[in-house]
Amino acid sequence: MKHLARTLPLALTLGLACSTAFADIDWFNAATKVGNSVIKNSAERDKIANMSEPDEIALGRRLAGGVLAQYKPLQNDNLQRYLNKVGLWVALQSSRPTLPWRFVASESKSINAYAVPGGIIIVTQGMLNALNNEAELGCVLGHEVGHITRKHHLTVLADSLTQKGWIDGVTEVASDEVGRKSMGGQIVVGAVKAPFQELLNKYMSLSLDRAAETEADQDGVVLAAKAGYDPGVCLAFMQRLASTKSQAQASLMESLSKTHPPAQNRAEDIEATLRRLSGAMPGEGARPALALNEGDGSGKKKK
Repeated sequence: MKHLARTLPLALTLGLACSTAFADIDWFNAATKVGNSVIKNSAERDKIANMSEPDEIALGRRLAGGVLAQYKPLQNDNLQRYLNKVGLWVALQSSRPTLPWRFVASESKSINAYAVPGGIIIVTQGMLNALNNEAELGCVLGHEVGHITRKHHLTVLADSLTQKGWIDGVTEVASDEVGRKSMGGQIVVGAVKAPFQELLNKYMSLSLDRAAETEADQDGVVLAAKAGYDPGVCLAFMQRLASTKSQAQASLMESLSKTHPPAQNRAEDIEATLRRLSGAMPGEGARPALALNEGDGSGKKKK
């Protein structure tokens, strides 16, 4: 009790001092500052996630140039033309058909593909080698097209840029290129002002959440079907990736595993998508079988 009696006045004194200190704080202004900071960050984030299409295209071109500096384009004109032919046809089925879509096959042996904001898709040689047919290519490209149309990467980049303060929230940068220019080692696009190499590294290591990947896989199925491919092939391809047991193959899939959910989870999501798909069943293709109607095309039946 004596110990308690000795410590009680001290506790009361400290408590009184603390309460006095707290009383001196302008809680309303403090809360207002926090609120304004949250609002500012949210507004700056929205500047990136909802940037104009010209800025999105400009940013994508810079990022794509950085990626292709590391993973050189394959020196195969026929393959590049073929990839763009298939890719453009798939992209034309999307919600953003007028983007300047470009598809590039790169020399990388890893199994992966990169969706760059603004309509550029880079597919590695390793991914192309892993495909069995054009329908599987349509599924892969449809998945990446989905990421771009939904601006998945821009949304994730917006969070990172806001956290690092890589946003010019005061003035919009203006130039002859409609507010887009590069300054030395920086990239300035609309509201984005960031060290280019760091921005590129951030983009290259982006990992989207499963919800975004599920949406892109759903788009892959639907766009492949709309383009005339058998949507069931999307499931077969993902199941094949999920069942990979070869150590060499698993090594090539390492970068894919870092940026995507496990292939088995994605196979389950694609299977669920196929069950919801109307207008085409797995194995039947996207279009009904063609048949000649009775008559000669004039609308009159033959006698």
